[in-house]
Amino acid sequence: MKIRRIDKIYLGVFLVLTIPTIIFSLYLRGQNLDPSSDAASLEPTIFDSTFPPRLSNVPPGTAYVGEVYRYEIRFNDADSDLSKIRVDISDGPDWLSKVDDYTIYGIPTEKDKGSARVVLSLSDESSTNLETFYILVATRSSGE
Repeated sequence: MKIRRIDKIYLGVFLVLTIPTIIFSLYLRGQNLDPSSDAASLEPTIFDSTFPPRLSNVPPGTAYVGEVYRYEIRFNDADSDLSKIRVDISDGPDWLSKVDDYTIYGIPTEKDKGSARVVLSLSDESSTNLETFYILVATRSSGE
């Protein structure tokens, strides 16, 4: 009997999905699961962990000399109310500033041409995340 390639793929997927289940059920059988014991409740373990806010949109990568650069910051946070997230510019070029809670803005000059490193600090009640990105400051060509 010849086994087709697709049958081999299905068999592989089946094994990948079922072997861990079988191993886990054998593990549970080896545990003391007497209903009168404390182990029978199988209480979940709660890990004390926090999830810092993370950027969810990509900042514009290019700013043009003499033109407005604007980045409306969007983010996600799995364990906090989004209205309580604080965003600050931890490091960045002098021409860039925060205009409201979640927007950075600036107009680069000729002397700012090149690559500018920006570090945003996103904080919630329990954790802080530093997000780094770069802005290329260039002169817009006449054809753009």
